[in-house]
Amino acid sequence: MKKIFTIISLFVLALGAQAQTVVSLGGLTNADFTFDATYYETSSKTIGEETYPSFTYKGGSQYSALELTGKNVKFNYKNSGKKADFFILTGSYVTVGGKGAQVIVTNVKKGNKIAFKVAAKADASVPSFAVQNAIWESGDASTLTVANEFIDLVYVVTADGDVTLSESNKGFNIESVTVDDGTGPVVIPDGTYCISFDGQTAANKLEYPEGFTLQITGNLEKTIGKGSNLVINEKTYQSMKVSNGAENTLTLPEGKVASGIKLYSYVNSEPNDEKVSYWKEIAGVTFGSVDLAGGAFESFLDLENPDVREYEFNGKANKITFTNTGIQCCYVIEVTIETGEPTEVTEVKVKGGSTGVNSVKAAGAKAKVAGTVNLAGQQVGADYKGVVIKDGKKVMQ
Repeated sequence: MKKIFTIISLFVLALGAQAQTVVSLGGLTNADFTFDATYYETSSKTIGEETYPSFTYKGGSQYSALELTGKNVKFNYKNSGKKADFFILTGSYVTVGGKGAQVIVTNVKKGNKIAFKVAAKADASVPSFAVQNAIWESGDASTLTVANEFIDLVYVVTADGDVTLSESNKGFNIESVTVDDGTGPVVIPDGTYCISFDGQTAANKLEYPEGFTLQITGNLEKTIGKGSNLVINEKTYQSMKVSNGAENTLTLPEGKVASGIKLYSYVNSEPNDEKVSYWKEIAGVTFGSVDLAGGAFESFLDLENPDVREYEFNGKANKITFTNTGIQCCYVIEVTIETGEPTEVTEVKVKGGSTGVNSVKAAGAKAKVAGTVNLAGQQVGADYKGVVIKDGKKVMQ
């Protein structure tokens, strides 16, 4: 499956001496865990000719933890409130149950590295992992196609607190958890990132593990809401509802800049002949008409075919503003970042859209073309009728 999120370089970590804490998960017994008997009961599970201690999830509507005593590692399980086998303690690793399984490492610091040594279960179905409060560094979970072939999935912690590794459906085997105790600044790699609502709650300001923030800066009382899922390059993202007409600001990680932004969006209602929706301002540059902005949105509640608007800057920004007009839309952001210092953005070029490529200047910027010209760049007079470029703006004369 194609991914819109790509990593161009590996993480560069400025870490001190790295003492490691290794928590082995082999040979454990039920007595090694603290747990709430409301949600779990001790049991046993026979695999082949061997019987191993295990835990069974008794059901319930909330996550509850099995905590490995004194090791800062715990396990959660939730399977739609149904009773299910969850946790089998073998001689060299632990088998974690399927849907709703989580491994949590507690009390970690920003800059720590965490390595989860994992493998597929006996049925060799490939696990699909998600992590909170950390960023992937190395290890390819897609290679887990043979049972009990362990790999290290390595993550870098982005905030003090807990890191959660989740598996949405298939479960997995886990042999150990290793934490580097040395801390240092996390340097976000250059590359292309997709900013969506996934894992967030409605708020005026959304924060992401990679260091991005998205905030409504035009009206601090407004919130960014949850939209429907959008399919982009065969991957599904949960879109965000724009606060209609209010300025939004995407702030990149410290030390990173971008020379453009791509917005995938759809109008959050049926068509309305009286209202036209489009991005009217990007990076501080205001578009004077629908045509200059790349055309009106044509996707109305169409989650499979969102409108795509790509904007290029003549500078490099650490903060990128964007504002819509017309009917409320929902959107997902794609942005490619690089290491560098911001420079002034005075001109924005539209790539694609319904009117091809346009270039729009910020107010006060020196015009490249004097007088009035047609779309072929030829000087025209006041009696010319049609679309012209006047003072750097495309208008109907």
